Amino acid sequence: MEEDQPKSITFSDHIFDFSLHPSQNIAAVGLITGYIQCHNYSASTDTLQWNTKISNKSCRGVEFTENGLQLLSISRDKSIQALDVHTGRLLYRIPKAHKYAINKISNLDTHLTATGDDEGVIKIWDMRVCKSVQEYKVHDDFISDMVYHQSSLLATGGDGLLSLSDLRQLNTDKVILSDKIEDELLSLSVLKNGHKVVSGSQTGALYSWDWGKWDEYDKWLGHPNSVDSICKLDEDTICTGGSDGLLRLITIATKQQFEGILGDHGDDFPIERVRMNHNQHYLASCGHDLQLRFWNVRFLFEDTTKRGREESEEDNQSMKRAKTRAEFFDPMYGYSYEPSSPDTPTVGHHHGDGNYVSYATTANKFDASDDGLDSLLDNNRRWAQAVLEQDPSFFDNIAEKQEPKILWIGCSDSRVPANQIVQLGPGEMFVHRNIANVVNHSDLNCLSVLQYAVEVLKVEHIIVCGHYNCGGVAAAMGSHQYGLIDNWLRSIKDVYRLNREELKGIDDEKERTRRLVELNALNSAKNVCHSTIVQNAWSRGQKLIVHAWAYDLTDGIAKKLEYVAEDECMVDSIYVSKA
Repeated sequence: MEEDQPKSITFSDHIFDFSLHPSQNIAAVGLITGYIQCHNYSASTDTLQWNTKISNKSCRGVEFTENGLQLLSISRDKSIQALDVHTGRLLYRIPKAHKYAINKISNLDTHLTATGDDEGVIKIWDMRVCKSVQEYKVHDDFISDMVYHQSSLLATGGDGLLSLSDLRQLNTDKVILSDKIEDELLSLSVLKNGHKVVSGSQTGALYSWDWGKWDEYDKWLGHPNSVDSICKLDEDTICTGGSDGLLRLITIATKQQFEGILGDHGDDFPIERVRMNHNQHYLASCGHDLQLRFWNVRFLFEDTTKRGREESEEDNQSMKRAKTRAEFFDPMYGYSYEPSSPDTPTVGHHHGDGNYVSYATTANKFDASDDGLDSLLDNNRRWAQAVLEQDPSFFDNIAEKQEPKILWIGCSDSRVPANQIVQLGPGEMFVHRNIANVVNHSDLNCLSVLQYAVEVLKVEHIIVCGHYNCGGVAAAMGSHQYGLIDNWLRSIKDVYRLNREELKGIDDEKERTRRLVELNALNSAKNVCHSTIVQNAWSRGQKLIVHAWAYDLTDGIAKKLEYVAEDECMVDSIYVSKA
């Protein structure tokens, strides 16, 4: 993939929505503060064109008009605004456009615009007169997305319904509803030249309907988390963005197929919106990392017909997809398109007994449609065979006993695999993982692991490793409720409170979060030392060293933090206890 793409644009506040100009390299961004910023972007520069405050409450949506002369926006204060694209000057404002906060805006044609609110009300506006010309309510929850296709407005809602209204008929009794799905529908796209409708959901499933068959749908389980945005690339292809921070390419054929990863905001930074720019050079996305990011996707649309013979359109599409697969599976994401085999590139390490063990450097792509997980068992058999070819007695040796010298306490994040990070094999590390690598005195799970590691396995080192871009730490810094996990994250809030002055002195939010990651790892390492398990081991004269580390997802490097404890001298006296 080519590297020439605009640099990410970083904002100081949360991005609710953005829109890309229909004919120029201009991006408009709506912020939680009520401001809209307009940027000129290119592969070499980013210029702020204007910055206009439209409301004291959050800007929830922005949309360029069809001719690109105006920018329409919606706000939590229930208002609609129109701004001049080149100056940011407010052209007109419709206050109290809805009774409830507006959640979605969709430009339909030169004059018509649709808005949907938090209570499921949809309004159609004629912007020439700033009047609502149609209003209907068939949804019982917020309107999440809207798409206009062949005079029909399709909308999805948090109530699990897809609605279709023919705007040529003002009779709202004729609004068509799909069968209700026990899921929140969050995103929407029309594909296959109008023959297929696809919606992303809160559970991560993709639901699809054949046009006109609204009482029948297909369900595809291919995303581990919610699909909050869908961007149509062509009639057969979409890009999805969701709460795990990944941009995925999906082809819609007889059945949906995952083709690869286009980009990654990070597991801790859910994606709010994905859009394609006017010339199909760049895909843009915004997420909770406070960035508008661009991804060079020109290769998806390059001509692939130069083969010395004429090819059918179907063949051409197949070639595109083949090229897409080959280029997507970049080693930086830890994927390998072809299944592993004895020929797969490997790295090696020395096991404790002197034997050299190797394993694949890249993982296989998991086929989400493999409900029986047979492909995983196939991978396992190939791996076991490869190990036996290197060392026929390897499994016999480790089956007898484990003698790890290290206990690793880390985060459950799938991108932080303990053994791979430090290149140790099976049997060399005892591992405990939880959300945000928290150690506290009331977690019997963690304390049981700690006791077994120290008193039975006689480990000599305990590593508490946090990682930057940790979703748990990021969540603890905010006030949003996530459910049961909020109680677990409370201890990280305590860490923030105890270090409030230091953290408030860091102006950059990203750096402040990175520092809290470090402070949280340090706190957990100290809590390990506060336990009677560790203190009793020291009293017995047992060698036991506690370390605090932080791992950086962006470069794969782990670093030491300023904490190493070999005895109770590093423990605050109030926590020291004697048997």
